[in-house]
Amino acid sequence: MEILKYWKSRNKSARYSKKLNTLFKKAIRQLIQFPESAPLSDFEGIRVKIVGNYLILHEVLDESIYILRIWDSRRDPDLLKRSFTVE
Repeated sequence: MEILKYWKSRNKSARYSKKLNTLFKKAIRQLIQFPESAPLSDFEGIRVKIVGNYLILHEVLDESIYILRIWDSRRDPDLLKRSFTVE
C-alpha cells in the first residue's frame, strides 16, 4: 500500500507503517462484523470509516464489502471528489 511505503520512506523506519497497518486491519475487521456501521459519505452508496487522519471509503453490496480508497483526510478534498466523479 502506497501510504505505508510513504511513511516507511519518510521516517526511515517501518514502525509507524506497521502501526497504521494494524489500525487499518482492525477497522476493516470491524466493518466485516458491522458492515453498515460507518456513516454514508457525500458519495452515493459509499460509506466512510475514520481511522486517525485516514478515511476508509467503502461500499457494501450484497454480502461483500469493497474498500474503494484509503484517503489521507489532510489532502485536498477536491482531489477525492474528482476521483469519484464520472464525466
